[in-house]
This record gives sequence, structure tokens and C-alpha cells, in this order.
Amino acid sequence: MIDRKRSRFQRALTAVCCATAAIAATTANAACPFTDGNWDLTNNGLVLSRYASALTGPPLVANTRFSSADPATVKRDLDNLRGPLDMNGDAQITSVDSAMITRHVAGFRGAALTAGLNLGAASRNTAEKVLAFIAAGCPAAIGARTPLYEALPYVTERSALLAQMNAQGARGFQYISGLLVGAEFVNLYVKDQNTTFSYTAQDSASTTSDLLVQLNGFGARSYRFDGFLTSGTYFVRDNTASLTYSYELPTAPTATSGFLTQANDRGANGFYFVFTYLIGGNTVAIYGKDASDARYQYELHPSTDVNVSADGFVTQANTQGQRGYKFATGFFFNDGSRNIYVKDSAQSASFSYKASASVSPGAALVTQANAEGQLNFIYAGGMIFFPDGYGGAQQPRNIYVNPANCAGWVMCSAGGPF
Repeated sequence: MIDRKRSRFQRALTAVCCATAAIAATTANAACPFTDGNWDLTNNGLVLSRYASALTGPPLVANTRFSSADPATVKRDLDNLRGPLDMNGDAQITSVDSAMITRHVAGFRGAALTAGLNLGAASRNTAEKVLAFIAAGCPAAIGARTPLYEALPYVTERSALLAQMNAQGARGFQYISGLLVGAEFVNLYVKDQNTTFSYTAQDSASTTSDLLVQLNGFGARSYRFDGFLTSGTYFVRDNTASLTYSYELPTAPTATSGFLTQANDRGANGFYFVFTYLIGGNTVAIYGKDASDARYQYELHPSTDVNVSADGFVTQANTQGQRGYKFATGFFFNDGSRNIYVKDSAQSASFSYKASASVSPGAALVTQANAEGQLNFIYAGGMIFFPDGYGGAQQPRNIYVNPANCAGWVMCSAGGPF
């Protein structure tokens, strides 16, 4: 389908809109934006060179035929083309990539394409590999996600938040949450799929039965429960998918053994644990299910927020991740706090973790998250560790996770529940 609302710059680049990486990989030159004859060195090439040098704002497009375009839109279009423009496969767009593209457009082939360039140790470190990549249509790595983050002004009033959510959703960005980053509140959004999203909200239900009717009613219309607002419940719909959702709201167990029994029983039937919620004087556990073949298994492991450093958490999470278990959340039970891990036994995914420095304000978090996103790491949230007990110094960290061989929005998406 042709998007008649694409920006002028993106039309000129012939942006990728392939349904799957396999299609791009089997159609020669289908995805390389610089091989369709519309790319010229004094305009597209110059803007790409500036982008590779991290220029933004008016300097990005000055004195080119894109000078009247919105620089932020031009940058976003290039952000969305990171895969097809990454010539050496190092998950970055640098002067090395722009030089190879410039040479290719100018007619250089063979060794001349890479002469004098340091290609590093990435996956395409020879001229032959780069040329093969171009001949294949510059396909993005199958299964690899490079999430892109944006932080917008913090709004909480329902109509204003919905307007912001839907504007972002139309651009393919999912709402993550409102965050306090240093002294600044922001609303964080992420894009890691070629789709768009629609949001809606309903008034708060007052009883468990009313909430269940609400969740299942919207789930049947392909709206996934996404969270609670102070004035209601909000839902999100993937506009290119046809998944429907169903929910259960059993009473939440208070002990670890009860949780494992309940979560694994529900998980065997395809229901994943979202979180607990107090409604009408009763604390319920919210479980959701989509129409996939996923089957979930749960394990509990010792809490790592106190008397353990961030490195201790990463060690535990990576050990579990290699077994296919993804960290869901820390949880306080009446018999102790635990880390909850979940696995989809219908697939053979694995997960690797890292703990990065806590940064602020919101713009710094976005810069960090997008750098990690180019390495296929998803922002999993901020955590505070107390290596010397709660009375000792805090150790705040931003946690990132890299899913491998992963399928499905629940376990793999940057906008999923875990």
C-alpha cells in the first residue's frame, strides 16, 4: 500500500515498507533507498552525511532541496531507515556508511567501494559482503528489532493524553508510561514494529465483574488492555494485526507457592500474568491471553534489589535468560520478595541483560535508549539497588534486555507487558 501522507524526504528516499524481512531479502534492490534513481549526492547524500555526523535541526537540511522540510521529520525518516543504510552491519550509521553509499551512487564497485575505510569487525567487513548486502536489497536482520524512543511532555488529563497517544500511535509509537527522569516528568514512547496503533479509554470499573466485562469486551474488538489511569482504563489496538484478547481476574495469591500454582496453571492455557489490582475491596491478579499458541511457565528467584548490586541482578537475569526466562518484575509476597521470571514454552527465545547508568533529563534517557536500541536492546525500565542494605547508598540503573530468536509481542516487543 502506498502511503500518500509520507514526507517529501521519505518519498525521495523510497523508504522501506516491506511486510516482512523475507520479502526484502528476496527482491533485489527492493529496500535499498539509494538505488532507485531518485537519490542524488548533492541533496540526499549531503543530508545523509550530516545525519551520520549527528547534525540535527536546520543544519541537517540547509542548502539542499529538503531545506523547506521539517528537520525533525527528516531525522525521523532517516531513523526509520537505519537498517537499510547500515552498510557494514555495526548497528550504527556513521561516516563509513555514508561514504560507501556515496561511492555506490557514484558508480564505485569492488574494492573501490571500501578503499581506505575502516569497516571494523562487524558482520559486513569486506567490499564483497557490502555489495552482497546491496544486491540483496539491504534487508534488515531477520528477527532483530532496533527500538526507537521518544519522550514527550508529561500530560495526565485523559483527553489530552489520548490525543497524544493517538498522534504518536499514528506514527507507529506505543505509549510506555509516564516517567520521572531526574527532576523531569515525561511520557515515554517507543517504535519497534512497522505498524500503527490506536488508543481508547473507559471510565474506571467499580467491581471485579464490571472490569472483566470491560476487558473482554474491548479484547474481542482487538483492543489490548494497556493500563490504568486515575480516571479509567486504557486500551491499545495494533491496526495491522487481527489478534483478539481475553482476560481472567482470579483473587491474587499472597504467598509464593500460591502464585506459582496459579500463574503456571493459567500459563499452561496461554494466559500471562500482568499485575495485581485492588478493586472493590478485593485484590485480583490480571491475566491476559491473545490468540497465539504461547504457553507460559513461571519461576521465582531471590530478590536482587537489596544486599545485591546491579551486577548481581544482571548475573541472575542473564542466567535465567539463557534458559528462555525473561524478567517480569520484582514482587512482594507475604513470605518474602521475589523476582518473577516468565518463559514461553512454545518458542526457544533467550534474553540478555545489561545495567546502564541512570541518566537525566528525559532527552538523555532517549539518547541512551536509542543507542542501546541500535544494538537491539530494549529499555526495560529503571531500577534502584541497595547493595549495602536499605540504609546504605542507592545504586540507580537503567535496565536493558535483548531478546534473541523471539516471536510475539508479549515476550519480544518493547511495548509488551514485560
